[in-house]
Parts: sequence; C-alpha cells; structure tokens
Amino acid sequence: DVKTILPYILNGLKAQDTPQYQLSTYIIIGQMVLGTSLVEELRMTLLDNCFRYVNDAHQKEALLCVFIICQTQSVKNFSEKSFGHFMKFK
Repeated sequence: DVKTILPYILNGLKAQDTPQYQLSTYIIIGQMVLGTSLVEELRMTLLDNCFRYVNDAHQKEALLCVFIICQTQSVKNFSEKSFGHFMKFK
C-alpha cells in the first residue's frame, strides 16, 4: 500500500546528506510508478520533492526519476514550485 510507505519515500527524497538513501528512493519510486496509478496530488508531491531536495551530485538521477514518473503517470504539467526548483539545476 502506497500510503504505508509514503512517509519513508518522502524522508528518502529529503535525505540530501545520505546520498545512498536518496538514490535508493529514486529506484523505489521508479518501481512503484511502473505498477501503480497515482492520484495527481501524490504525483505532484513526488515531483516537487524530487526537484526540491536533490543532492547536487545526483541531479541526473533525480531527473531520470522524474522522467519515469512523467512517462508512466498522467503528468500534464509541473507545479510552479517544481519548475522553479528545476530551473536551479546545474
């Protein structure tokens, strides 16, 4: 159940000081979205957090996670918050 693991996923996305935890979370999200249709609020929360808390050294991996979310879910646009964080990528 996604509700059960969601707090751990969000903590993993926020774990900028623990890169392996953050990278593992990207993999978990990728697997999760392949088999589950997420409601828009959850999709936007995941996208916002992927962009917001990315470790500078792992921007490519975060972007790949976002691509997987966009390809497997019905993402029509990004929130202003997500887009603003994305524009800060180097």
